[in-house]
Formats: sequence, C-alpha cells, structure tokens
Amino acid sequence: MVATGTTQHLDDAVRQWFRPDDVWGQAQIRTGPTIDALEPRRVFAVLAVVGVGASVRRRTWRPLVFTAGVALTASVLTLVSKYATDRPDPSADKFTGGSYPSGHMVADLVCMGCAAMVLCSRTRWWMWALAGLVSVAMALSLLFAAAHWFTDVLGGTLLAVAVLAAASAVPLRSALGPRPGNRSATKTPDPRSARGPTLRSAR
Repeated sequence: MVATGTTQHLDDAVRQWFRPDDVWGQAQIRTGPTIDALEPRRVFAVLAVVGVGASVRRRTWRPLVFTAGVALTASVLTLVSKYATDRPDPSADKFTGGSYPSGHMVADLVCMGCAAMVLCSRTRWWMWALAGLVSVAMALSLLFAAAHWFTDVLGGTLLAVAVLAAASAVPLRSALGPRPGNRSATKTPDPRSARGPTLRSAR
C-alpha cells in the first residue's frame, strides 16, 4: 500500500496535524532531542554492550551471537524494505534512500526487546511496557518533527515486533541461560541416598 501511494492521503493529513504548515515550533523543539538520543547507532551500541557483558558473565558465546543475529536480521530487513519501496522523506528537499520503514522505530524496539530477552530468561510485562513507552515517545517525536510519515512509523513498529517474535522462538533463545528459580538442575545430590538401606532399616 505504501509503495503504490494508497496511504499517501492519510500520511499527508497526519503530517499536517502534527506539524501544521511545516512550522518548527515548541512541540518540535521539545521532542527533537529524543530522536538524537535514541538514534539507531546509539541503541545498537548499547545492545552490543549487553551482549558482550552477558557473554562474559555467563562464560558462553550464546548471548553475543543471539544479539548480533537479531540486530543483523533487523538491519537487513529494514534496508531491503527501504530500497524496495524507494520512498522519499517527508522533507521534499532531501532523499536518504528510503523512508519506509522507520529505522529509528525498528532499532529502538528490537534493541530493547532483545536486551530484555538476553538479560532475563523470562521477560516481565513491565519490560515490554517500558519498551512500549519509549517507542511511543520516539514515534511522537518523529511525527512532530516530520522526519517520517505515519505509515513509516507504523511499518517500523510491525517489522520490529515480527523480528522479536521470531527471535523468541529460535532454539538459541532458550539456551541463553538457566531459568530464574530453577535450582533442580544445579542441586548436588545427597550422597547418603546412594548408600542403600541403613543398618536400622535393615533390622
């Protein structure tokens, strides 16, 4: 739909609502720093630190391989989608090789979700709620600044969710570490249980 221009009328209306007449006002000044603070290069660097740290702490290469694989998959799919749709940015005076989907949305969601899966064997609801709040803040910032179309933001969100859903199902995900509270696998057996019946029980 984006490639055929079906959604362009909706995108134009949303852009006009968030940034009327392309004016840079207080809303843009307040939300602009969010785009710079959570740019893809920075969040991917944080994910790399999480992967390396988890591998060193657990003395296994699995967390690093998992984070690298997820990041590479998300990046490749984003770039392929950008060049396949070949969509200009909302600013008519520049073209960066494809506006759809939003790389900011993909990077932020994928990095936060992947970090949560690496740090915790069982992710909690509040982790995903935090990721959602950060993503909403990024989405609003992109729309207020008119850095992306509305469907760019929506497409980036859907792509990130698909990558995280696939990552949670790969076998390497379940092999990242022991589940919290599962002590049965590491519990040392009682040596008395292997001695057979005691003298009292034999009598």
